Amino acid sequence: NVENAFEKVLNMDNPTEARKIIESILGGEVSSKNIVKVLRVPFTLVLLGFKPEEYFVEILRKTREAFSEYEDTFKNYAKFYIAYRVASAIVKGEVKSRVEKEALKKALVVKLGLGKAAPSDRYIFDIAREVLRVPVNVLKKTLRVST
Repeated sequence: NVENAFEKVLNMDNPTEARKIIESILGGEVSSKNIVKVLRVPFTLVLLGFKPEEYFVEILRKTREAFSEYEDTFKNYAKFYIAYRVASAIVKGEVKSRVEKEALKKALVVKLGLGKAAPSDRYIFDIAREVLRVPVNVLKKTLRVST
């Protein structure tokens, strides 16, 4: 069970042991593509409200430590996560201005601990349109994009 394996990883301080558990989830086939697949589980659990955001943040951090050779994969996934969270906050009316959008974006970058992993407004716009089906007029109020 993937969720049980992640619970074990969360309780570990040793990246080598965490790596072994995650490799077992992946069936020994470690690749950028498979790491992204396995990160979908905690992402979905948080998205659906079954786990707090800190759960995803910790899984991402520990997986990143265990598979440091996939740093670009983690940064890209973090950008996707941030873009999704910002787009979702716009949809829910939690973010109503560009200042609020920038604040949330920067807060998530810090929370995820990935330096300059902030997604562009264009990327957030694309996620919002393609995944969440947000109308353009709603997005133009908070995102700096040309359509």
